[in-house]
Amino acid sequence: MKGVSLTVKIMISGCILLSGIIAQAQDDLKNALQGKWVLEKVVVLEKNELKTDNVDFLNLEIPAEINIQQGEITFIRKESTEKVELDAVAKGNILCIPVCAEWNIVKEKLRFQWLQDTESGGLTIVVTYSRK
Repeated sequence: MKGVSLTVKIMISGCILLSGIIAQAQDDLKNALQGKWVLEKVVVLEKNELKTDNVDFLNLEIPAEINIQQGEITFIRKESTEKVELDAVAKGNILCIPVCAEWNIVKEKLRFQWLQDTESGGLTIVVTYSRK
């Protein structure tokens, strides 16, 4: 019976440790995002070839600026400004900017990428922001 109790304690300790590691990794990702970002360019690829840099056909209003601070994110668009809790829109390496997209930071550029219309060959939309 003591062996079972020890095993349960080890499993619980492992789960707590793993939860702490995951939480720290998510905090690190959110810290990397912090700052002011200005829209640099939008590119639409079809089957990995440039289709257009005009996304009007998508009916999305991509923010012209994004201000990410501790715990909150502000989207600045042509017609409006919206402030939301960072935890509501950031989950690991997915951030919702009006759609949820995978993001990464390369050479001080914040890049979002998502797929649309996968049934007809797939569109890849890439939105790039520069640090302000």
